[in-house]
Amino acid sequence: MPTPRHKDASRFHSARLFSGLSSFAELEKRISGLSTPQERGAAFEVFAEAYLFTQRVPQAKDVWPIGTEPINIRSSLFLPTQDKGIDGLILAEDGDFTAYQVKFRYDRKTIVWNDLGNFFGLSDRVQRRLVFTNASDVNDTA
Repeated sequence: MPTPRHKDASRFHSARLFSGLSSFAELEKRISGLSTPQERGAAFEVFAEAYLFTQRVPQAKDVWPIGTEPINIRSSLFLPTQDKGIDGLILAEDGDFTAYQVKFRYDRKTIVWNDLGNFFGLSDRVQRRLVFTNASDVNDTA
């Protein structure tokens, strides 16, 4: 895997947040112990970037947290330059793009439509969409 691109990756690496993990439950516990929802979200985004790049499920050729993708790709897909609902972009081995949104839930609370509305609205020019979450359920109501 190339150098992580997420702006907070080195901070969490230095803090050894991901070192020596033996289960997803242990990861959730460590992330849940972070002090703010923003820190928890950023930590899960860093994990998601690494996961998406190293696992064959999405068959990623490249992964960019939002704002780190090449400008020509951002422009062609009409993506925002900062996180306004899309957390990143995956270039698949087949050449298609997948926009992804990362949602960490401290208590595994259900994700509702209001949590994802911006993501679906902003990613309408991308071939695929992926919600990366630890939530127990996704509900299509508010």
